[in-house]
Amino acid sequence: MIRKLKEQESLLSQARKLFVVGVLNLDDYSNLKKEYQVNSKCLKRELQDINIKIGSIDRQSQTEYKSHTDIFQGFSSLDIADKRHLVNLIPPFKVDFQTGNMTLGINNALSKILATKNRY
Repeated sequence: MIRKLKEQESLLSQARKLFVVGVLNLDDYSNLKKEYQVNSKCLKRELQDINIKIGSIDRQSQTEYKSHTDIFQGFSSLDIADKRHLVNLIPPFKVDFQTGNMTLGINNALSKILATKNRY
């Protein structure tokens, strides 16, 4: 992500140099600059989201060796795709539509994680 951001900055710098020497006209330079601003804004937002996820993972890893770890500790800070992935690890096994009761099944991978966590 940082590499892509630096590439965008380098491209804008090259465009600026071409504009100064007269190779690019003002309209072309302005269009390139606008494109750079949009791209860099998106990249910076993605980088910020990644940093938030890393922070959440770091907080969870600090509690890794406690006897009980809440695997959903950072759930509220996750994006929709990550939340969906976690929820899919606990699919409904049996649903009673009359009472609204539901029995949940646990994905094998999640089951192993929980069994491992409880051993510490």
